[in-house]
Amino acid sequence: MRKTKEEAEITRKKIIKTAIKIFSKNGYTATKLEEIAKKVGVTRGAIYWHFKNKQELFSAICKENQSKMMATIEQIKAEGHPPLAALKKGMITILDKFESDKEFREIEELLFKTQITGQYKYIKPNSKVGDEPGLSALLDILTAAKSDGTLRKDLSPESVTYAIASFFFGIMSFWFINPSAYSMKEKADEFIDIFLHGIEINKK
Repeated sequence: MRKTKEEAEITRKKIIKTAIKIFSKNGYTATKLEEIAKKVGVTRGAIYWHFKNKQELFSAICKENQSKMMATIEQIKAEGHPPLAALKKGMITILDKFESDKEFREIEELLFKTQITGQYKYIKPNSKVGDEPGLSALLDILTAAKSDGTLRKDLSPESVTYAIASFFFGIMSFWFINPSAYSMKEKADEFIDIFLHGIEINKK
């Protein structure tokens, strides 16, 4: 029984990895589960055993990167840095993943393309900052920064959380459209400093 579970998990991972490639190539709407099954070397029924439909499979792909980002955030929080120092390290680490983690980049690019074309609504129209795990974790860090006095008094943690999300989306969007413009890895520290200098209390 243990072997069966392990084999099922291996198959599930193969389906996800293959789906990333095919969704990226065809787009969400044009992708057929039959094509994914054929490429993996399984029946369509095998895909339905793991995922009830195409939307659930795509959601599983989304969660792959969400899990990586949450693991990064939790690890940095556990290191005990002051809130804004933890925020900076987390933002730089995630930007670095665009070049150091190929699968992470592929998934983010897929999400970017899919959101832009409106093929799949990953972000629900009525969602709030606390409804999404990554944004909720950011909100916690910024709330702590507000409490320790390092976040500007005239800024709310909620507004800064949305601003960070928009900041990231802008950097990602430009880079996906023109990846030769700059290196995410090389520019991460500079980009994050530009943003943080705008929200941090001036200690001078």
